[in-house]
Amino acid sequence: MAKTKRRDSRPDWSKEPFYRFLGYLENEERLVHLAANGIRLVVHQETVAEALHGVADLMDWEEGESEKRLQAAKTEAAFAKEEVDTDFRLLHAHSVMAVWGCLENLVSDVVRTWLVRRPALLRADNLSGVKVSVAEFHVMSRAERVDYLLDRVPASQGVAGGFPRMEEQLKLVSLDGAVDDSLRRQLIEAYQVRNLYAHCGGFIDAKAMRTCPWRSPVCQADVRHLP
Repeated sequence: MAKTKRRDSRPDWSKEPFYRFLGYLENEERLVHLAANGIRLVVHQETVAEALHGVADLMDWEEGESEKRLQAAKTEAAFAKEEVDTDFRLLHAHSVMAVWGCLENLVSDVVRTWLVRRPALLRADNLSGVKVSVAEFHVMSRAERVDYLLDRVPASQGVAGGFPRMEEQLKLVSLDGAVDDSLRRQLIEAYQVRNLYAHCGGFIDAKAMRTCPWRSPVCQADVRHLP
């Protein structure tokens, strides 16, 4: 007997932020794939430049132009080869920064959507205690009121950015909950990678090692202690 497919009873509006997020991830994956293919082609640019350098006398170039182009091609090819050899380390790092920003936006989008659609959630202690000018609040739309409140909700003491901050935000609309240890580690590590490339030039610092001790033996040689 065929199994009956269970109907998804969740409202469409609750899924829309996730559809937007997944659409972004698909485009990001395509972009990384295209960029990687382009970088692979640049590795061979030096060979083309050397061929053109060999027939420079046939080209309508100013004196020294052929040599400049050859050196530029060698420099670009060397950089491209390093990226290929390191499995596109910088390309993936920049992608992590972009995806993390989109993930933060997803959480904010989910919280905002639930507060707009389910106004009863605004009675939560963290939201109901926000001070606001009655006159200013009166002229706002519901969505603007939600944004106003969320911007002024103070973070709990001891809660840093990254995944803990996301959990705190989701708690406002009762969407927090248990997270698998493996996934939790991946999220924490992704946030640290994002920070290292955004603020530390890609160097691993002591803070990142303390936060991700399971990675320390692998990256010990790359540690730079920052002030």
